[in-house]
Amino acid sequence: MKNIVLTGAAGALGISIAEELQNNGWNVIGIDLKRSPACETLLIDLSDRDAIRDGFKAISHSYPELHGLVNNAGVFLGKGWDDITDDEASETLNVNLRAPLLLSTLFAKQAIAKAIPAAIVNVASVAGREPGYDIVYAASKAALIQMTRGLGRQLAGNGIRVNAVAPGVIEGPMADRISEPGRTLYMQRTPMKRFAEPAEIANVIAFLLSPKASYLTGAVIDANGGLF
Repeated sequence: MKNIVLTGAAGALGISIAEELQNNGWNVIGIDLKRSPACETLLIDLSDRDAIRDGFKAISHSYPELHGLVNNAGVFLGKGWDDITDDEASETLNVNLRAPLLLSTLFAKQAIAKAIPAAIVNVASVAGREPGYDIVYAASKAALIQMTRGLGRQLAGNGIRVNAVAPGVIEGPMADRISEPGRTLYMQRTPMKRFAEPAEIANVIAFLLSPKASYLTGAVIDANGGLF
């Protein structure tokens, strides 16, 4: 059985990803601030670099062979440029960008050292393509897309594929943070006239991790209901 690390495992999307991956034969090791009902979970603060390093070391000790990483955890506060605080901006950037980069680095080094073919999937956002109200969130996701492309190119020769999915709004707590009339207007502007269900995004992630996506790296799948 292949082992995969999943951040944000306790959220609505994380639970759906864990369940889908388990259905596809993966052993899922979750990371979150609270325990996920769907998988084993290590409680790690992704805004803390030392905690990430210590946590990954513990995972590697228990699972010497890691085959996949899904950087799913994200901070979305839904605040405008004139409302977000310095600390909130730092937390958003730390969790949405620095943590995926650090985890990807630790994961890739281990996979290369053990000569293990592996895959990384980053959960970006339509906001990284088309910035919305929360510009700090949008900036973090745009940078995550560029990180995906860069790592995809640089790690391809080591047998490590790196791809991303850029969802539109997903039903759940993050969608609930979009205040009206913005929420209704966004739904109306989406050609499919609805938000994504978590399982729909989890299916894309499972595909990107699978052998069916064997020639994809540095790619970004825009699962946004037809926004573009």
